[in-house]
Amino acid sequence: MIDPSGDQLTLIDGEGIVLSDTESLFCFLELLGPNGASPPSGVSTVVLPVNAPRASRSILEAHDLELRWSKTSAPSLMAEAEGTGVLFAMNLEGGVILPEFMPAFDAAAGLLKMLDLLTRHGVSLAEVRHRAPAAHLVHETVVTPWEEKGLVMRTLVEQTHGRDVELIDGVKVHHDQGWVLVLPDPEEPMTHIWAEGDSAPEAKALTQEYSRRLRQMVR
Repeated sequence: MIDPSGDQLTLIDGEGIVLSDTESLFCFLELLGPNGASPPSGVSTVVLPVNAPRASRSILEAHDLELRWSKTSAPSLMAEAEGTGVLFAMNLEGGVILPEFMPAFDAAAGLLKMLDLLTRHGVSLAEVRHRAPAAHLVHETVVTPWEEKGLVMRTLVEQTHGRDVELIDGVKVHHDQGWVLVLPDPEEPMTHIWAEGDSAPEAKALTQEYSRRLRQMVR
């Protein structure tokens, strides 16, 4: 299914299962490996937003492809896709970018690419979906007044001092059981919280912990 804008692609396999956005992502990444179309020399990088599941890296490393993290916004992902050596880019909303064709979201091109990859591998989408890893991602939002967004992010950076933190986009904090990404919304008075855990309860627990922290900051 292609959304009215032509940007977002939703895949449905031969068993009638509507793939989640993370399942679609994993299927694309898996098929970009051996037996897929051989990329031009020096083209071996896949660009993904920082809220993509951890398994993405493992899949790409198994196929000798490099991962480059991007900010979560569409303009940032498209800008990174224009970089040297980029083979493929995708967000967690069904947006597919094929830089060799056009460094912008194109659902129709993504669909044709998926059909091409399935044919080259000689497999069905259902087969690829069945062997895809599980990803336990949770997303919540916390109301945050505009005038307090800066304070919230500075306080969070101070609270996480000494931990494994990435500042590519917002604040991404790594934990033993997963990670949490705290990111202010650029258009609404709210803050997004994404979390991934080894299990759904762990992802939920991380999200709830950081939601509680943010609500305490804005009181």
